[in-house]
Amino acid sequence: METAPVVALAVLGAVVGLILLFFAALCIVRLWNEYVTWGYYEIQEDMSGKVVVVTGGTAGLGFEASREFAKAGATVVWGARSLEKAEARRAELMHSNPQSIIEFFPLDMNSLTSVQEFIQEVSSKFSKIDLLVCNAGMQNEDRSAKTKDGFEVHFGINFLAHFFMIKGIMDNLMNSGRVNFLWYFRGAQ
Repeated sequence: METAPVVALAVLGAVVGLILLFFAALCIVRLWNEYVTWGYYEIQEDMSGKVVVVTGGTAGLGFEASREFAKAGATVVWGARSLEKAEARRAELMHSNPQSIIEFFPLDMNSLTSVQEFIQEVSSKFSKIDLLVCNAGMQNEDRSAKTKDGFEVHFGINFLAHFFMIKGIMDNLMNSGRVNFLWYFRGAQ
């Protein structure tokens, strides 16, 4: 007979716990919706006269970010491994937004020499860079693959090349620029 009050207290405790858990989840969802934006983001400010350098700008998130920067009036500068692809992607942006200014220079993040040459070309043309978006990257299942400089390919392309990029154009960024990292990993384990 003494087990009935214990069971009743256990049930009451479970019910109260579930109610508290429900309200905690409700608060988390409400805060999440207040501070996290979903979907499409349109740049509101006028970026005319600003220079934005985007690595990996010819595909994926880098391309979509470039589209928005160009629509906002910025000069967009791509580093491109394939100049033919860059020209085709530029034509695509120019078709939807004819006043866009899109420039590109050869850049292979697999080679620190190519990164250095890109830095020199961009720095000689643009003394001030307002925004650098480090978006280029790769994922390869071959863990033994190496960059042209002998580094493990993921470390060399996704991190080391961007480090040298930032270091190389820091003087151009110092006046009014900022460095944004746009990293995402598909299927990373």
